[in-house]
Amino acid sequence: MEAVYRASPKKLPAYTGLTLSNGDYAIYKITAVSNNDQLRQQTQQLIPYSIAQTQSQQIVRAYIDSLKQEYKVKVKQEVMDKIGADQ
Repeated sequence: MEAVYRASPKKLPAYTGLTLSNGDYAIYKITAVSNNDQLRQQTQQLIPYSIAQTQSQQIVRAYIDSLKQEYKVKVKQEVMDKIGADQ
């Protein structure tokens, strides 16, 4: 969402993008901007949950990385692909 909000609404369509966690690049095309107070309130209520989820993912990633450094770990890529997990 940060990339979308960073785009300037002064000249539409506006384009923005970002690199995803898997290395792909996503491009967003913004064709209209509306002033919807109810949607803004809902979005603002979800931000803390989104931040908490991101922090949790980072903590888990750091924990897994520390385990990989401490112990001999062999990651089976086919299993990771099957469950849709990142390494």
